[in-house]
Parts: sequence; C-alpha cells; structure tokens
Amino acid sequence: MFTPRISVYFIVRLLTCGIWISAGLHKLFNSGFHIKGIELHGMAFAATAIFIVVLLIELGGSLLVLFNKYVWAVCIVWIGFLFPASILYHAGWIPDFLAVNFVGSPPGFSPFTNMVAFFKNVSIAGGLLALIYLDQSKPTWLRNILERSGSK
Repeated sequence: MFTPRISVYFIVRLLTCGIWISAGLHKLFNSGFHIKGIELHGMAFAATAIFIVVLLIELGGSLLVLFNKYVWAVCIVWIGFLFPASILYHAGWIPDFLAVNFVGSPPGFSPFTNMVAFFKNVSIAGGLLALIYLDQSKPTWLRNILERSGSK
C-alpha cells in the first residue's frame, strides 16, 4: 500500500507562504490601489518600481520557499521587508508623541487594527526565524551565528 509522505518541513513552508501568496495576488489584481498607497506614503518618485520589487519579494519568494530553494535567504529578505512595512503602514497605534516621524496607517485602520497588524508582522518574523533554523541548506556562516546565539 502506498502512503504519501509529506514532511513537516514542507507543511511549515507551505503554511508560511500563505500570507505572502495572498498578499502578492491581492497586489497583483489591485495594482492601482497599492501603487497609490505607496505614493501616499511619500514614495511617489519610485512607486511602480517599489511595487514590482514587492511583488517579486512576495510571489517570487513564495515560489522559492515552496520549492525549497534558498529558503534561508528568502526568509531574511522577508524579515527585512516586514520591519519597514510595519513601521510605514501599521504605526498608527503608536502614541503621537512617539510617532512624530512615522507616516501612519492605511485609511480606515483604527489604532487597535494597526496594533494587531503590527504584531502580526512581528509574529511572522518569529516564524521566519524558526524556518531559517530548520533549513538544512543554510550556509555555514549563518549556521554558526544561530548556534552561537543559543549557547550559554
């Protein structure tokens, strides 16, 4: 009897890609809305270029992760993407006296919604760190950093 074997590592990669694929597809099919959002956040000079890079990060990165190619590198890029995106788009919950230099939040987002979205991104970053740790193909230098960070 044939029993298909799906590794836990594949399931982790698949579940991780859900948010990136859905975000990328939403951007792809609502490009005008998202390009306008980038422009409203003070980056009108390069909105289309930024939009294309974000699509590549979300959809291209998902393909690489699903096919188990450079998972560690994609996760580092995704983490690097999450922090500025969180500050630019979900800082609306931060009190005004702390957020004088932050742009704010998407229209219609309440402070609570922004806080949830901000910490959702922090949680995603934590999962991406775990995925980097699980990736057997990560380079030696990264493996050494991860091993040192867990030592006494």
